[in-house]
Amino acid sequence: SSATDTAGFSSTTSSVLRIALIQSAVVFLVAAVWQQRWGTIVDTSWLITMAERVLSGGRLYVDVIDSNPPFSIWLFLPAIIASRWAGIAPEIGIYLYTCLAVVVGLGLSAVIVRRAGFAENHALLRLLPLFVALFTIFPGNTFTERDHVGTVLFLPLLALMALRADTTRRVAPGIALIVGAGLCGSILVLVKAYYVVAYIVPALYVAWRRRNPWLLLAPETCIIGIVGVAY
Repeated sequence: SSATDTAGFSSTTSSVLRIALIQSAVVFLVAAVWQQRWGTIVDTSWLITMAERVLSGGRLYVDVIDSNPPFSIWLFLPAIIASRWAGIAPEIGIYLYTCLAVVVGLGLSAVIVRRAGFAENHALLRLLPLFVALFTIFPGNTFTERDHVGTVLFLPLLALMALRADTTRRVAPGIALIVGAGLCGSILVLVKAYYVVAYIVPALYVAWRRRNPWLLLAPETCIIGIVGVAY
């Protein structure tokens, strides 16, 4: 009976996942049409221009004068390189790059949440299309902004904090998830340093919730700190 119940639950979960993925794909298509209302905004266009000039041999802050920190330009370099290789406009490359960030952010968060085994996981799975819409349609013309890319990649870190804050179970997240969440979470801080507040506040909550101040030095915290210092 137990095996039958488990099989039934697994089948139901697979069905819900399949429906959620199809709905999410539809949301991505709707978002692509929705984003045509304004195209690429000025801030992103400027960073594209700077990145193209750097790739053409210009030296940042010498030949290419800009007030942004270097990471703002470095963040978009992979998309510009891929666009040149694929022979598409850099604006399209940046759009697809941002969509990839949404997939990575939500996907890694889903893996962490599944590992945590939260009671709300089934409901969260059904809400996946809404989360996709939240990060593809609701941002409006800020969709390709560096801040938006950093925000969606910050989600896995928040999911990991939720796992650590859970006092009802002791689930080890695993080295791969810790490294992935830490590196993704560092993007937002590298984009603009004051976003570190978005990390400090939930980290303090986790330490308070678990009554363990040493959690302020969790591995993902150290990764963000090392990346920040190296940058």
